[in-house]
Amino acid sequence: MASGSSGAPLDPAMATETLGAAEPTLAWHKPPRPRMEALDGLRGILALHVVVFHLLGPLPGAASSVERYAPILLQAWFPVDVFFVMSGFVMSYVYGATFAKEVTGRDYYLFFAARVARLYPVHLFALAILALGTLPFVYRQPDFLSPEGRYAWTAGLASLFMLHSPWIDHRTWNYPSWSISAEWHAYALFPFAASFGWLRRPSVAIAGLVLCVAIPLAVYLHGTGPDPEPTNTPIVLLRVIPLFLAGMLVHVLLEKGYFARVGTMGALLVIGAIVVLLDVPGLHYLAGPLIPLLVVVALRNPAVRSVLSSRWMLFLGAISYSLYMTHALVVIFGLGLWVRRIAPALGFDPKASDAATWSVLGLAAVASIVLGWLTFRFVEVPGRRMIVKRLT
Repeated sequence: MASGSSGAPLDPAMATETLGAAEPTLAWHKPPRPRMEALDGLRGILALHVVVFHLLGPLPGAASSVERYAPILLQAWFPVDVFFVMSGFVMSYVYGATFAKEVTGRDYYLFFAARVARLYPVHLFALAILALGTLPFVYRQPDFLSPEGRYAWTAGLASLFMLHSPWIDHRTWNYPSWSISAEWHAYALFPFAASFGWLRRPSVAIAGLVLCVAIPLAVYLHGTGPDPEPTNTPIVLLRVIPLFLAGMLVHVLLEKGYFARVGTMGALLVIGAIVVLLDVPGLHYLAGPLIPLLVVVALRNPAVRSVLSSRWMLFLGAISYSLYMTHALVVIFGLGLWVRRIAPALGFDPKASDAATWSVLGLAAVASIVLGWLTFRFVEVPGRRMIVKRLT
């Protein structure tokens, strides 16, 4: 795919692989563009951040310790917002030129076929495991029968079609999947947004980028309910769609030759400002508008790009989606069961000391990574290939 601009194209040195490994490449979309390995590594780190945050839930001792020594780990809204920006960027990078002139029914169908192949195997796997593990206990109970229930059958049906985040008013079933559900709505709009030629004007892109990061910031500062970072009800779309569009606009600016290279000082300023803001109570939401610059640093600073493209970072990046979508199984069926039932039965108090608490947390994190890898290896990859073959 051509860059589609008169400016400098994205640096081929950013990667050596094709996007086909993580983004299904269909017959109408050839040749694949160079893979941006730095974003894989960044995605892996961010997924692990979210995993650790959720693992802290059943471990109040660890949560209080983290609050004292590493409060940044409690800001799990931030990595999810980075996901939205990166997703908009990658969609533009891979498919933007396909829809630049027009949106045809066939291209729209094939785009969504790629999205289904990328997301649905792991989504259905995690949902099925949760159903098998919970239905025997909640069937005929208000938790299942009531629309407000944690495992409401109506929410389960909405989850099946990835409609639960904006249209169910509480997190339900596989709770991390709220972000995938919300992003699903952004995908529906993406081909049409990519066809708007005026969005590719640098002045419009810059102004639009400022507006797109300001909207979710205003939502957070205003406070829309018990969860200041909305994950459900239509208000969540004011969080997700602007950030997704921000990623698209970052791609426009890079394709036009902006931010050709970010030096060491610039990278340190962006990363340092994000870390400081996330660690300061009352200022943490101000880190959100810096997310587009973080993506730029990951792609344009050679040192950061090198670190993010290292072997272990790429491993985490490869399994990041499976890790993100299955770690709730470890929280619900593993860590929660251990803390509430197994440990007391064995006379072991996981909250007896910081060492015990952190040991349990570490083991749970390792278990999450192992489950993520197994899911990636035996569900995500073969499922993706099967769906691409059948739908195209």
